[in-house]
Amino acid sequence: SSAQLSKKEYLLIELLLNKKQLIIPYDVIESLVWQDGLMSMDALRTLVRGIRKKSYPNIISNVNGIGYKIDL
Repeated sequence: SSAQLSKKEYLLIELLLNKKQLIIPYDVIESLVWQDGLMSMDALRTLVRGIRKKSYPNIISNVNGIGYKIDL
């Protein structure tokens, strides 16, 4: 779709794409995407939901208790 990505959405996609074979741990996402403060798990889930809605439902998968990875 043509929906614009927010800055955080863009940063998260870029991070996942740069390391697409890897699971990115929550703390790495927090330090690289939430540069302005603390990330809650709810905020992260909301961010991922937004990316899925604007792109593809299955583009990002959660690895429970560890982090996220991109599925391309």
